[in-house]
Amino acid sequence: LLLESHLSRHRFLLGGHPTIADYGLAGTMLGYLARDPVPLRLLQLHAPSVCRWVERMSSSERLVDDAYAVQGDELFSEESLPNTLISLLRFIALDHLPEIEAHVEWTNARFRDGFTPNTLSREHLLSSGKALGEAELTWRGHRLCTRVYPVHLDYLQRLHDAIDNTSDNTALAQIDDLGFGVLLHQRLGRRAIQEFLRDPL
Repeated sequence: LLLESHLSRHRFLLGGHPTIADYGLAGTMLGYLARDPVPLRLLQLHAPSVCRWVERMSSSERLVDDAYAVQGDELFSEESLPNTLISLLRFIALDHLPEIEAHVEWTNARFRDGFTPNTLSREHLLSSGKALGEAELTWRGHRLCTRVYPVHLDYLQRLHDAIDNTSDNTALAQIDDLGFGVLLHQRLGRRAIQEFLRDPL
């Protein structure tokens, strides 16, 4: 397991202290895995370092494993990302970018057709869990249909804003090298997503 391999060597995803990356991932794992006795047991057996990391992230106290105590609190530098993290990030890019691309293409196609927040009825939003619609994609040779949520598109827009406001070409090249280069260019056709986040219900 890529995550197990990384966390068996490092306390947190990006080094010596937790970041938003840890909180974002650990929150999901705590809710869906660590609180259910069956997946919790699987974590303990097959990914003990991941299990321990979830415990560290969910504790109100500072937990320091003896094996990691000498590592310090510093985050990895851009020039010294460990191979375990590089492998993990490249896997994430390969696994998730097809869905992001499909959602952007779906949204831009709707924008070209005159799609606006008022296009969706209250009944549609209630029945779809506030999804804008469904996009089709091919993932690992399988044809899938996934829901397009405005909040995910907003996250992408925020990422693009951060990219557009940086002059760090080294960081941009690193994003591309890790397999996320498509995110630099896969842009939404207009900035209308915030309109959907004002709770149209």
